[in-house]
Amino acid sequence: MTYNKKKISICLMMAYALLLAVATFIEKFYGTSIAKEIYYNPIVGIILFILIINWIAISIEKKLTVRDHIGHYFLHTAFIFIIGGA
Repeated sequence: MTYNKKKISICLMMAYALLLAVATFIEKFYGTSIAKEIYYNPIVGIILFILIINWIAISIEKKLTVRDHIGHYFLHTAFIFIIGGA
């Protein structure tokens, strides 16, 4: 079974951005305690986990460790560390 990893990454990033935007507006109008329910929701963690796995799969598929693609390799690795730290 094949799937387009780039489209999945874009959809996951858009869903993550939408969740954070909604949480930001909720925090502004209703307070931090209610917004934390969105920030600490397991769905957000699942989205981030799938996004990291997808980026690793893209890196392996594109062989980003090759010297010609070292910039892309470092960019994806940086994203993985940033999202992993979140």
